[in-house]
This record gives sequence, structure tokens and C-alpha cells, in this order.
Amino acid sequence: RGACLAEDGIYLLENSEALLLWAGRRADPAPLRAALGVVSVEALDGVACAEDALGTQLLRGEQTAYELSRLIAQVRSEQPSSCYLPLRVFRQGGPRESEFLLWLVEDPSSGLPLSFA
Repeated sequence: RGACLAEDGIYLLENSEALLLWAGRRADPAPLRAALGVVSVEALDGVACAEDALGTQLLRGEQTAYELSRLIAQVRSEQPSSCYLPLRVFRQGGPRESEFLLWLVEDPSSGLPLSFA
């Protein structure tokens, strides 16, 4: 589970249904605290509405929240269908991590080189 993701990494994935933010168990909690107001990676499980958490940190003037917000806006602007995608957060080993990992399976499309989708 999560073997291709760095345990100290934080990733953002757009899957046409949502924007998925995943944090490894050894990720630095500082950017998570600044962007989402959580004190640890484990605390991501308690983030019910990531958009609200991000908005609260933006109001507090957190630079990391601003940078994440800009990245999300850029992703949403690149595809018209992405503009209303919700932001969901996951952590390595968390109860909902499998929802994120499902999007990282190898795509064995016939006649195409194998790649991660």
C-alpha cells in the first residue's frame, strides 16, 4: 500500500471527480498546519471539509494556504469540468486511504505502454 509514494511526501491528485490531497506518515506537519490548520498528519482524519479549513487558514494570512489555494485554482482552471471538484484529504495508513490509492493502479490498456494513471 502506497509503495510508490514517499512517506515524507504530500501529493495532490485530480481524478475528474475530486482533488485528492494525500500526506505520507512522515510528512512535515508544518505545511499541513499552515494550509489546513491540523497539528499532525494523523489529524487529517478529522478534517471534514478541507475547503473550509483552507479558507480559515487563508483568512489567517498563511502563505502555505495561499500557495495551495493557487495550485488548486490552477488545476481547476485547466479543465472546465474541474472547477467544482471538492478537495478531499487522506493520510498514509488512514481509514480512507484506499479511496486515494485506487486512483494509482497501473492502467493495463491494450496496445499502450503500461503507466500509472
